[in-house]
Amino acid sequence: MVMACHEYNLSTTVLSVLATTITVIAFFIVQRFDRRLKRGHLIVVVTGGYVVTATALVISPISLPQAIGPIGVLAIGLALNVVFYSVLFLNRWLGLASIFLVLVSLFVGNSKNLDVVAQDPRRHQNYFSLLTGLQIWLNGRADIKDYRDARLPYPVIVASSDGGGIYAAAHAYLALSAISLTCPNFPQHLFAIIGVSGGSIGNLLFSENIAKRNQLTKIEECLHRTQPIDTSPILTDFLSPILANVLILQSVDAMLPGFDFFLDTGETLADTISATQSDGLLLNSLLRNTWEPTSIAPLNFFVASEAVTGNRFVLSPISNTVGFVDTFPNGAITSDWDITASSAASISARFPWLTQTARLPITNELSKKLGDGGYFENSGAETAMDVIRGIADGTKSLADDCSRENGATGPECDCPIVVHRTFRANVDWQECESHIFIAYLPISKHYPNTLGFDYSSAQAPRRDFVFDPIRLMLATRDARGQLALLRAKEYFCGALDPTCVTGISVDVGIFEHLLPVENLRLPFGWKISPNSLKKIENYASPTTDCSLAIGNTAVIDNDLNNSQPSNLNTETEISIFPSANGCTVGMMAALFDPKRKIGSFGLGDGRGP
Repeated sequence: MVMACHEYNLSTTVLSVLATTITVIAFFIVQRFDRRLKRGHLIVVVTGGYVVTATALVISPISLPQAIGPIGVLAIGLALNVVFYSVLFLNRWLGLASIFLVLVSLFVGNSKNLDVVAQDPRRHQNYFSLLTGLQIWLNGRADIKDYRDARLPYPVIVASSDGGGIYAAAHAYLALSAISLTCPNFPQHLFAIIGVSGGSIGNLLFSENIAKRNQLTKIEECLHRTQPIDTSPILTDFLSPILANVLILQSVDAMLPGFDFFLDTGETLADTISATQSDGLLLNSLLRNTWEPTSIAPLNFFVASEAVTGNRFVLSPISNTVGFVDTFPNGAITSDWDITASSAASISARFPWLTQTARLPITNELSKKLGDGGYFENSGAETAMDVIRGIADGTKSLADDCSRENGATGPECDCPIVVHRTFRANVDWQECESHIFIAYLPISKHYPNTLGFDYSSAQAPRRDFVFDPIRLMLATRDARGQLALLRAKEYFCGALDPTCVTGISVDVGIFEHLLPVENLRLPFGWKISPNSLKKIENYASPTTDCSLAIGNTAVIDNDLNNSQPSNLNTETEISIFPSANGCTVGMMAALFDPKRKIGSFGLGDGRGP
């Protein structure tokens, strides 16, 4: 822990010293050459160097910055800008004019739309609503017969991944990958996955890997994970291309108010995501084409925030499914256009000022200005609960309508979806009925204190005119995320035990996967080191660390609350998280055990009953 803290501070110090050193050196270089060359010649030479560098980035916007690395890109970008503006200020009026243009550009903005792809309007009828898509998805599950034979409801899992830059992307990717390697049937039970900011990117990279697999036709036992996780997609340097774009290409655009000739940083992030796997099935697919209900890949929801209304905006391949929230491309207005999955994930992760907002055209007359989904709510739990309630309430409403005289008729009534609140129910499957149990997997940072009960460390903070608005915005996005997670807990655990303090069981249906971000001092940007990634992987569902699950040993369900972390502040205390995450997955393993070979927490050792 101490080493992690030092590593974090060292990186910050190095960047600060480097920036200061480059500025000073560049200034003296300009002053020295000013005495030897004519100013006109100096301006031509410096401008030529800038043009050559910008041209190289246009030709290779991803690979070239990644080859140089973030420190090299920062050094080159700062040096070019300091030299360029120092040369311009050799002529006072030229320098002042350039600064004026940059300031005008910052406040005027531009009207550049995100690149979209036209879609045939006649195909819109083939896109699914939530319940229709769920029914087709259930009919296509290769292992559903095992649950029918065992008289158990089929587990339908909805997951969410919170925001936080690269560490959130890594947490989502590693947690989902680790669970998949522990329980091979998990991916085909993962119906929907909601991502915010970095979580959207981690979800998409996981979905890309899973899409290449086939469904399992039988239940395979959950085993302690021995296979390594392919970490190459998440170790991609997402930061260097963004830095190069900001420091060089965006600097050119900044001197041309109202125009935008180059890809912005969000588009650069999208292209970097696409480049992680050249043979990707989903990354470069249009959003409407990223989900086929009969496949193993989950349904992705990418959550953004709308800059004009401040509301959530959901990008998803299915039609509008959540109340009071617009969706794209099939929302209140069905758009004739579409974007790639990588673009959708990058929109969810556009956190100014490093990445600009996106201007997404819906129709010829209407565009939406979108930013990071974490502005509205950083956990993704609110959208996840909208999906869960949409299924539970929608199926109940449909059943009531079908039962009324002169009510609804058709396949939905003849072959209904029935939602059960407990998994270990004795279900009587009739003909073409589908009986399901909805489980929720929130992948999020750990919140040290519960909202409304944070009295442990009284503080007397000073007011700050400049930074208080920013701190308040960042604190609010976290608080709304925590509040959404607490409300999700209340939904599953009940009003009498809204925070699940009495313990949880497989029948409760919520399986938290937590990461103590503040204690680990993880990076917030878009590049993660192998060392930091390893720290996160240590928390990715390590079932062997669960003291409640050894071999095939089962324990009492309520004992799980003994491993649930609460207010943790020391390195010794946070060691409980691997155990808690491991126990959670051990309990989830019961969902993939319709023949009941193991207990609620037991992971099989391959020997069977």
